[in-house]
Amino acid sequence: MLRENNKQPASPSELEQKVQNAQRAAANASWQLLLGFGISFAMRVGLLGIWLGGWIDRRWLGGTGLGAAAIIVLVIFYSFYMLYADLCRLERRVQEEKARAEAEIAKKNIKTGT
Repeated sequence: MLRENNKQPASPSELEQKVQNAQRAAANASWQLLLGFGISFAMRVGLLGIWLGGWIDRRWLGGTGLGAAAIIVLVIFYSFYMLYADLCRLERRVQEEKARAEAEIAKKNIKTGT
């Protein structure tokens, strides 16, 4: 995230550098998001789907496999819903940072008269 300083940047190239840094940070955040999704998805399917679903099958459904299948399907839908929500949040953050950087560039251009 870009932070506001009391001093003005020295040149437009410095502002462009800030924009590039923000874009790199967004790319890193998307990799972290995907890695987190993969790990949490595996944990949810393993713990909730296989372990809890298997226990429900053995306890109440006579080992038919329907409990595990139902929970795995629910976990898949929930995981992709959470991925979509995280992607929307990341996109909003990137757009806000881009708008802030563009406003800062425009403000600098107005002050310098270019």
